[in-house]
Amino acid sequence: MTRGVSCGVVTPRVFINYRTGDGHSYGALLYTDLSWYFGPDLVFLDCESIPAGAEFPAELLSRVRGCRVLLAVIGPAWLTAVDAAGRRRIDDPADWVRRELAEAFAAGVTVVPVLADGAAPPASSDLPAEIAWLSRCQGRRLRYQDVTADLARLRAELAAVDSVLAEAARRRLPTPAGGCCCAAGNVAVHGAVADGSGGGAAWADRSGRRAALHRLGGVGRSDGGAGRGRWLRQDDGGSRGRLASAGARPVHRRGALGHLG
Repeated sequence: MTRGVSCGVVTPRVFINYRTGDGHSYGALLYTDLSWYFGPDLVFLDCESIPAGAEFPAELLSRVRGCRVLLAVIGPAWLTAVDAAGRRRIDDPADWVRRELAEAFAAGVTVVPVLADGAAPPASSDLPAEIAWLSRCQGRRLRYQDVTADLARLRAELAAVDSVLAEAARRRLPTPAGGCCCAAGNVAVHGAVADGSGGGAAWADRSGRRAALHRLGGVGRSDGGAGRGRWLRQDDGGSRGRLASAGARPVHRRGALGHLG
């Protein structure tokens, strides 16, 4: 039986661990990007993934134990953040960042530090003993200057270490036959997943430059149902232009993506 799917219930494979006030925006970025690529059921972020009314301590710890990889988002103040009494939050056994990491190490989950905003990896001597192993885990950087390349590398490495993620990505990849990826002139559009439920996409020209496509409004659907959204393109120069929203068929013109409505 596949560990990621049991009796119709999908178990998240990636757990995003972050500290509120330090790197939480990068946690949200990771969730948006990875859930678009692998599917939202396979990526866990507490504020997005825990149902209303659920017992969140039990939910958090069970999701940590059940995941394949925990991404520990570490910003510049991750280690030095203090509570109201001026004590380091990481030194508090009840600190949720610490608890999730400790649970992951105890369960044998792969932990990947994601160093954001130029943060340095924490030294073992600066960490509580139960999570000191974090200092020995190979990390990855997430830089706003190179966010597209950094996210792409992380997606590829996650798919490489977990067959469930790799299969999910394969099923969600856009193909011309599915009508979700079009090439027009010198612009190739990437990232519009087959069911239209992706949280983002990107376009690339012949030089390989990539830029984010930001969706406004509701979630689009490729079956022509309700929920059309609008796509905005932001190019390397910072300018923004509307990309066509076009019912159930893509628009094939240079620089424009037909958002399948």
